[in-house]
Amino acid sequence: YVQGGPGSIFPMFQESIHSRPRNEILLELRQRIHDCDFYCIADPGNKECFCVVFYIHDVRNGHMYAVDEIYEQDQSENSIAQIYPRIQEKFQAIYPYASGWNFIYDEAELWFKVNMLANYEDPGWRATRKGLYRQKAAEAKPFLGHIKDAFVRYAFTIASECVHGIKEIKGYAKDENGNIPKKNDHWIDTARYAFAESNFEFSPVVPDVESRISSPRGYSTDEYDDRADEMPNIDDFLW
Repeated sequence: YVQGGPGSIFPMFQESIHSRPRNEILLELRQRIHDCDFYCIADPGNKECFCVVFYIHDVRNGHMYAVDEIYEQDQSENSIAQIYPRIQEKFQAIYPYASGWNFIYDEAELWFKVNMLANYEDPGWRATRKGLYRQKAAEAKPFLGHIKDAFVRYAFTIASECVHGIKEIKGYAKDENGNIPKKNDHWIDTARYAFAESNFEFSPVVPDVESRISSPRGYSTDEYDDRADEMPNIDDFLW
């Protein structure tokens, strides 16, 4: 992996800004969680990597969150019997209602749904429409631009627990001929599908991220000064 450099495809990505702990994200979304859309997107490669990423789309605020991942590269651990219980456990921990999830898989791996149906009840898995994406966009990797724009507009947050996703984003770079690579991109492919399938639209208001980063508890400096008198003294807890 090349960290940054002139060939970097996501040079705008800054981990300190675009990544936050999963619990912090879920706490922020708690009050509006039932207004969000949920996407469990699988890129079930059986040779290199079996990747599944769990997304929350905050439709009202125009924000996409990647909150968890499965990134199995061990060939002895990537069978349906081993992976699918992990998928169920993770999506239920995020939002326990299967009916609220969009389950999507890369149709190039048809064996995934065949094997899954043979062993588990289907919650509604459907194939991506990546052929249609390519036809409409006339490019091999459509919706990469959406991911870039989302980073620029602070509209895409990746949970810090998605270590493989962050690694792919940081290392994704054009080759010596200026072409977009077709490797080390399983996680990134799921992100493209998430933006495509969700009909993602940006909020007209770009959030003031700098004030959230520079101030504790996510308050702007002025807000934090105003709340200082409301905060309990640490001695109150030492009883």
